[in-house]
Amino acid sequence: ARPHISTIQISVDPPADASPKEVQMVYVFDTHKNPEGTLGRQDEDSLRAILTGSWVKVLHCCHGDANALYREYGICLNRAFDTGLADCLLRGKRGNEQRKLDAVLIEYLGVETVQMTYKSTMEFVPGMFDVRPLTEWLFVYAHEDVKFAIVCTWSYAHAWRSVA
Repeated sequence: ARPHISTIQISVDPPADASPKEVQMVYVFDTHKNPEGTLGRQDEDSLRAILTGSWVKVLHCCHGDANALYREYGICLNRAFDTGLADCLLRGKRGNEQRKLDAVLIEYLGVETVQMTYKSTMEFVPGMFDVRPLTEWLFVYAHEDVKFAIVCTWSYAHAWRSVA
């Protein structure tokens, strides 16, 4: 099957010096709704600019997504941090021994922190996000996929320092 991107999720945490009223923002983009507008735009405030720009992008097991972005839209991810590969390195495993996101998050952040509605009860199946309209449970699944990305990255940094 040809690689395909159906949704793109982005999480933006408030700055460290933000007021307590500022909260994390999570966006779920539907690439089926307007594929050229979502990923085709070339201007500096586009989703393409975020993916190719100098900001660090945190993804889990991103090889498939990176391949699909490149093949479908000519987008080459820049400065991608793969939590799946980081977990393998910290566990002394090969890159092809990646664990599911919920298992990784629970290991580094704890079960009391990681509350995911559907992630632990569902198995990802290629094409499951292609059906429209996107069901509420798939939207929640996509939304929760990125909620803990930044916190998990900081946990990796701390774990890496203790290993090194």
